[in-house]
Amino acid sequence: MLFTRWVRNKPTIGFCDKPDCVRHAQELLAAMDSSASPCDNFYKFTCGSWRPKRMESSMIGRIYDESAEIAISEMESKADAVLPVAAEFYQTCADKRAQKESELAIFNSLKEDMGLTWPNRKRSAKIDPLTVLLNLTINWNFHMLFNLRAFPIYKGRPQTLYIRRGILSSWRPLELQTFTENVRRHLKQLSVTITKEEVENLFVVVRNISSSALNVPPGATNEVLIRLENFAKHMKTRTADTWKKLLNGFHKPDYSWNPESFVFVEDTRILLQFDSLLKEYQTREESLLEGFSWVYIQSMLWSVVGNHELLPPDGNADLMEKFKKSCLDNVQSFFGLVVSARHLYARYNDTVRKKLDTFYESVRGQAVTDVKAAGWIQDSIKEKVITKIQDMGFNAMPEESFFSKIALANLYRDFSTTSGSFMRNYISVARAYRQVIGHESFVSVYSKRLGGGAPSRYNYYYNIAFMSLGALEPPLFYLDGTLAIRYGAVGTLIAECMVRSFDKQGILVNDRGEQEPWWGSTTDYDKVVNCDMFRGTGKSGSDRDKAALFPLAPALSASFRAYRAAIQKIKGDPDQLRLKGLEDYSDDQVFFMTYCLMRCNTGGKEHMCNIPVRNTKMFATVFQCPPDSPMNPNPKNKCTVLD
Repeated sequence: MLFTRWVRNKPTIGFCDKPDCVRHAQELLAAMDSSASPCDNFYKFTCGSWRPKRMESSMIGRIYDESAEIAISEMESKADAVLPVAAEFYQTCADKRAQKESELAIFNSLKEDMGLTWPNRKRSAKIDPLTVLLNLTINWNFHMLFNLRAFPIYKGRPQTLYIRRGILSSWRPLELQTFTENVRRHLKQLSVTITKEEVENLFVVVRNISSSALNVPPGATNEVLIRLENFAKHMKTRTADTWKKLLNGFHKPDYSWNPESFVFVEDTRILLQFDSLLKEYQTREESLLEGFSWVYIQSMLWSVVGNHELLPPDGNADLMEKFKKSCLDNVQSFFGLVVSARHLYARYNDTVRKKLDTFYESVRGQAVTDVKAAGWIQDSIKEKVITKIQDMGFNAMPEESFFSKIALANLYRDFSTTSGSFMRNYISVARAYRQVIGHESFVSVYSKRLGGGAPSRYNYYYNIAFMSLGALEPPLFYLDGTLAIRYGAVGTLIAECMVRSFDKQGILVNDRGEQEPWWGSTTDYDKVVNCDMFRGTGKSGSDRDKAALFPLAPALSASFRAYRAAIQKIKGDPDQLRLKGLEDYSDDQVFFMTYCLMRCNTGGKEHMCNIPVRNTKMFATVFQCPPDSPMNPNPKNKCTVLD
């Protein structure tokens, strides 16, 4: 029905010459290789000329880098800061240290209080490594092997522990020689020397610690909801009662945990690998704690003494630029979106925020319509799928109080800094942050970040589509772009979350967040979900690739139909609104080009663009791809979910 008018009448064509449209046309032109056929390799056609501007590995990475630059600029100007205390904290990190010895003395004292006495002295009393890590993640917002957060009653769920991977999952393993040089460079700052044998022993321990984190694949989706009393299934070295006592000790008076308390684990291998590490060092816990001390020193010492040369090497990255970004990360870990508040105030006024909510509803409405039309899903199951989609929350913006300077200042009234001393400010701010972990605004303000990974993610337990504000920047999102741009980018990301609500993990979690295999008979479901999307390409994808790809084609189809429906609602406008500077391409084509532009990368992951579009019916029509061409395979080689 959407295409009837186009078939019967020659479409009227208009051109968008607004700055956002012109910029997007330039982004597409800079990335595309027009000599490639979109029907042979759509990724090459859209991204064949894309190159990193700096060290970013993807278009999404570039967007995050530019978001960070905006925030850094804001933090460098205390006079214009929405919350001056955040800018003051940033500046004491970025500025030269006037009293380095004093900063080091405070650092060493803090480290020893944490139970991390190496390399300054031997420990006088035994301490459990689990106690050290829990203290770091709960009280100091430092997430070594895991990131543990307590969430209050939220979206009808009881208070819940949420365990995610820690910072070590992104560490790169070093060779012994490089490791030795790195250790000696850091210990020189601490006026400590150790023997070659001690360095070699430390190398083995740190390698084992890093491996226990690196063995959990980045982006792994093995989320599970368990009760605290069932920790024994995943950890043999520490009882559930030990966890309970430690958690209650660190969380009082904000939270109280019992054997029935829920724990949501991002990936059970986080616990399994940690358990293996504890088992390996159960008779050598002091060595393990020395390794923890080194990880903390390497992660923190650059900021203590203000020396960018202590940052871990990162290819050809500019170290001063990395130093500023690292300071920003430090500040953002405690102040969240405040680091970019002035920009967010200007960009997301009340009207824009309401339009985003309306936009989300349009995608949700189309997803519901698509589920209703899916012939392979039984009616009783459709009702359950639709319930999950209709109940799904959309979490992109912080709560309304964030957008009021007065209310924001009140939320952060207990955060204070003093000029000159980074370490004193670090301790003061960390303690203030610890006091708000039980606050009603913790989820919707304090814990929100600009982001840095996938631009969107679906949380199975809370049934929420999360969108990173740091990614909602050009060329992914424009305030004044065309519908094709908006639905091709953000629309598909939202729809992807909705499809994930009934992927292989989603059908094990009901609309209340409970573990329940609610789909019933999965015979037809398995045929659809296990369809080989690489069929006919001469390639094969890993199970992880297939899990990541499953929601993309139906999300692309749903967002395209939502986009076409939105066009139909606009009275008096041209049928097509092309981009100035890219006049040869229809808005339908720009929709798909925008979708693929988000996936431009240096890692050879062209399948994240090509596989979804070749399994989407409308793509071949829009680009007039002949039958049996690579991007328009024979129907028997296509996988359809909601088409």
